[in-house]
Amino acid sequence: MKRTSHWPLTILSTVVSLLQLTLPLTLVRLFPAEDIGTYKIFFLYYGLLSFITGSVGLMHGVYYWTHSPSGGKALMQQVWTVLAMQSTIVLVAGVAGSGYVALLLEGSREQALLFVISGSLYLLTSFYEEAWVAEERIWQSALFKALSELVRASLVVYFAWRYRDINLVFFVHTAVMLLKFSLGTALAVAQGMARIVFNKQLLREVLRYALPVSTAGLLAAIANSADQLLLSTLLSKAQFAVFAMGCLAVPPLVALEQSVNQVLAARLSQFLRRGERAAAVQQYAAAVRELSRFMIPACVGLLVFAEPIVSILFTSRYLDSAPVLRLYSLTYLLSGIPYDGGPKASGHGGWALKTFVYKTLIAVALVAVLTPLWGTYGAMTGVLVSGVYLRGAGIFFNIRTLGWGFSEFIPLRSLAQMLALSLALGGVSLLMRDFFFNDRLWLVVMGSAFGLIYGSLYLLPRRAEKIVTAHYVLGPECKKR
Repeated sequence: MKRTSHWPLTILSTVVSLLQLTLPLTLVRLFPAEDIGTYKIFFLYYGLLSFITGSVGLMHGVYYWTHSPSGGKALMQQVWTVLAMQSTIVLVAGVAGSGYVALLLEGSREQALLFVISGSLYLLTSFYEEAWVAEERIWQSALFKALSELVRASLVVYFAWRYRDINLVFFVHTAVMLLKFSLGTALAVAQGMARIVFNKQLLREVLRYALPVSTAGLLAAIANSADQLLLSTLLSKAQFAVFAMGCLAVPPLVALEQSVNQVLAARLSQFLRRGERAAAVQQYAAAVRELSRFMIPACVGLLVFAEPIVSILFTSRYLDSAPVLRLYSLTYLLSGIPYDGGPKASGHGGWALKTFVYKTLIAVALVAVLTPLWGTYGAMTGVLVSGVYLRGAGIFFNIRTLGWGFSEFIPLRSLAQMLALSLALGGVSLLMRDFFFNDRLWLVVMGSAFGLIYGSLYLLPRRAEKIVTAHYVLGPECKKR
């Protein structure tokens, strides 16, 4: 069995996320808040495109289809064919309706055309990255994503600095996506993944899984972005920019969550097919521990040090983003619990549909009720509550459908210890705040102390954690070596 460590993907995905973070960090210093709002709305809908088109269900299923007894390669070719058709439809329909797209983005027709072209290419390039991970081509997927993002970020920063034109930023993004699509398709063709296939039986199998998952994905996207979708219409572009900056994606955490969950799904699929219950449970518990030992201190750190973080990253013009960041930090606490590893690996597409219907109803209802009462914070609270429901539904699935015991796959003792230490360090940091001349110095000194103390206890692996990590990263056969 191939080694399936998430670390190549995590490390290079972190590089990708850091490059992505350099864009708003640079752009806020080059463009007025109005243009930053335009940029944020453009990429808000760009990130939702795979959900709107339904392609997310196809990408979601690659971890299941890769090891399918029906023939993994043939199924992947059928999936590629469907995605290629979707991409073509998006391009043709989007160009024809670019005027309506411009209204949606609150931008120009030129911006709408660039959105449509780059978005149609994004559907297939995202599929390549997911499919290669499912086929355990971890390094290929990670390098493909990292190198293309390095080129994109470098060119965007250069042209933004040189010309100060937000439309040129979108043009460069589209040009790089075209290059990425061309390279990815060439590799997929060479590896036998990109083939036009029309097989009724395979198509039926693909759609039977993908349709409910795609519907669930769309509902999830609406639920997860309900606050941003609503506020982008209620706030001015400059005000929305302030809100969006508070919804800070911390690159290493985003990369870690994505990578751990991708590898978790691939490994769980193999264990469940072989009936190895104990290995599957241990795999999930190791993933929870791996995520939480980073997510818990990150959440507390963002709560405590919000003002200096915003000031350093986005300048003092965006200090009003600090309260938003505090509330948003709670999403990282939730990220420590994978919610769809079990359903994804076991092929329960219907679970996702049912769960996300309820999640969307909860989110939309709460956002609609709480926004008039509490404004921005009411909208965010609605999304957070729906996130709590989603994690609870995932845990309930593991218990009821997979037959796992709660304490088997949720390491409560470890989580409690991590949380207690993080809260203690955060409390001490707050008490020391008045002893510093300014908040930036406070962040440097106490933030460093927080990280060093916590890291020495939980980020440096102990013997027991090495055993669990060995199983999680290399698989059970590594114990025999």
